[in-house]
Amino acid sequence: MLSYLRFALVPCVFFPLTALTTVLGGVWIVVSILCVTLSYLLFDNATTHDTADRRYRLPALLEIIPYLQLPAALLALFALIWQAAPGDLLGFGAWLSALTGYNIMALHHLTVPELLLAAASTGYTMSTNTVVAHELIHKTHSLAAMMVGRWLLALVGDAQFSISHVYSHHPNVATPADGATARRGESVYRFFIRSSLSQYVESWQVEAQRLSLQNRGGAMLVNRVVSGVLMSLLIVAVCFTAAGVRGALACLVTMLVSKFLFETVNYIQHYGLVRLPGTRVEPRHSWDCNNRASSAGLLNLTRHSDHHTHPRREYWNLQAHSYAVGIEKGYVAHIFYALIPPLWFKRMEAKLAYWDEHVASDAERALIRQSESSAVKSTVPCVSGESHE
Repeated sequence: MLSYLRFALVPCVFFPLTALTTVLGGVWIVVSILCVTLSYLLFDNATTHDTADRRYRLPALLEIIPYLQLPAALLALFALIWQAAPGDLLGFGAWLSALTGYNIMALHHLTVPELLLAAASTGYTMSTNTVVAHELIHKTHSLAAMMVGRWLLALVGDAQFSISHVYSHHPNVATPADGATARRGESVYRFFIRSSLSQYVESWQVEAQRLSLQNRGGAMLVNRVVSGVLMSLLIVAVCFTAAGVRGALACLVTMLVSKFLFETVNYIQHYGLVRLPGTRVEPRHSWDCNNRASSAGLLNLTRHSDHHTHPRREYWNLQAHSYAVGIEKGYVAHIFYALIPPLWFKRMEAKLAYWDEHVASDAERALIRQSESSAVKSTVPCVSGESHE
């Protein structure tokens, strides 16, 4: 049963912990962040790598787990907005006080810095929304999966991901046409801005083409990019109605932190990898990660190469690929590396050199040499005396 329950770690443990520490306030908010971080770092690096390909007798249980994410995320967000509200929102404090026998309203006094820290903590845990939605939005045949996935994404201000990921990232991964593939030498901060903007452009282009084929090019409300933005604005509006400016601010900080952390994961998954446009996507075009905690908490997103090879394969059926290079210390550890660009570049230099020499195809090596040559030429100053007017 543990092999099933490990995938419920985030909705059943980390989200309730985040909600509880938000209600408790003060130093407890930091405790939540530390508990989540240290859990990943410890179990990712103190246990053996998970490369086993399991077969489950009760897949229906695994099918349910992603749907637990939405109520768990709403619980954490409600706790945050309750703390932001000037009064006892929906009588939650009174109800909890009666249930526990403790005066919960005595904890209802977060300062603005504490509230922002609680929002960052909530965003830290809620960044997994995109991971879970990532599983659901590939089930394009299921209206329930698509609806839950879209609302999970709307909670982190990124409903467009359901479009750009499926219809742009997957066919274009590791090519210049993909905004979600990090370039060599690109910092995570630059990538965050470029990737976020590029994904919206890609989503808009996909939607414009879809609606044009249906002769509904001017029907803005059926444009899923527009409706996704409206979903997120509705969430911010509800938070503002419930808790005023403090509530809206807390919600926006949660969205920003969530988006940044997931884009950091995006950055890690394909950093520096190259594919000749039009060729088949293969396992070598993603960095895999076989650490146990990352695999459990992120629904086997760590087996990313198999996901790109078989996009419709359920998360519990994804297989581990061994192609000599990968992310060996877990996603959380590599998020910290990525936040310090010189450390990240130094760490990835040897991995990319190995990939270029032993994993890339001849055509991909040619692309890499061409890219490096273009980069060198762009840095050479003009020494000619000719006029450029």
